Amino acid sequence: MAVLMANPIYDSVFKFLMQNLDAAKVLVSALLDTKVLDLVLNSQELVDKRDNNLGILRIDFKATIEIPEGKTRVVTIELQKAKLQSEVMRFRKYLGLQYEDENNARKEVRKGKNSNGEEITVQALYPYPIIPVFILGHKFVDINEPIIYVDRVCKNALKQPITGLDNEKFIDCLSHDAIVIQLPYLNKKYGTRLEKILSFFDQSFFQDDRFFTDSDNIDVTDNQDLDRIKQVLIKAAADVELRHRMEVEDEVDSELDNRAKEIEILKADKENLAKENDNLAKEKDNLAKEKEKLMQEKIDSAKAMKADGMPASIIAKYTGLSEVEIEGL
Repeated sequence: MAVLMANPIYDSVFKFLMQNLDAAKVLVSALLDTKVLDLVLNSQELVDKRDNNLGILRIDFKATIEIPEGKTRVVTIELQKAKLQSEVMRFRKYLGLQYEDENNARKEVRKGKNSNGEEITVQALYPYPIIPVFILGHKFVDINEPIIYVDRVCKNALKQPITGLDNEKFIDCLSHDAIVIQLPYLNKKYGTRLEKILSFFDQSFFQDDRFFTDSDNIDVTDNQDLDRIKQVLIKAAADVELRHRMEVEDEVDSELDNRAKEIEILKADKENLAKENDNLAKEKDNLAKEKEKLMQEKIDSAKAMKADGMPASIIAKYTGLSEVEIEGL
């Protein structure tokens, strides 16, 4: 009998996976392409399904990572996952919340003296660098690449790269790198460590059953990292409550998708109505101009007849103007 594992594209399964810090450490380490020495799941978590066509899961980590020369560095990982088409502004909003949160900063207490020479205690905040990771269940970027790294490059006035700025607080804390994962572009040729780990998200394995697939579809032989993730997804598949949550997600996403389509239809109807109103306004304007032109022609004719000495009664008969209007010309 096949041993099943759950589909991590579902928010409930992905949360189950990321709450296992050993498995989360494997994914984060592969994403950053470095060793993760410590990983802490922050309390902040937000699932936003309020928008008509949006479903975003946000999970935040504080990671202590290894950098060159045997040094370590603490960074904030903001992992945002979306299955449906979404708005860039929503991603920016969540990223802004991370920059604003003082919990994403190292607090240092220093002793000093004020202007009067009195000893005081000063608390200083040093923000951790933020690395946003976007895991997208749709083709969001018009580039046929499953993994996109957005790296900062600091340059001098001659456009030459400047090195050694990794721990410069001003630059490091006010700008960021980013990682974009486009799941629909994944294929089965997994060469890099990250690509192999992302194989669990490859939806081609879930064509017969959206919820589960045979765990043997992904070879984890002699690979502890892959096996660690695989075992968590097997546990997820055995969780009855998790299965129910996956079903609810499908219902919600289907409702959101239908509502989005309805809104698109309403938008199209509104645009068509606006065009019709615009055409009516143009027709009305053209009629007004035509009427004004016709009136001007009558007035010009009346003036010419009056100049030739024709009586007002005759002019009124041929122009349609009243004798009072003719007298006023």
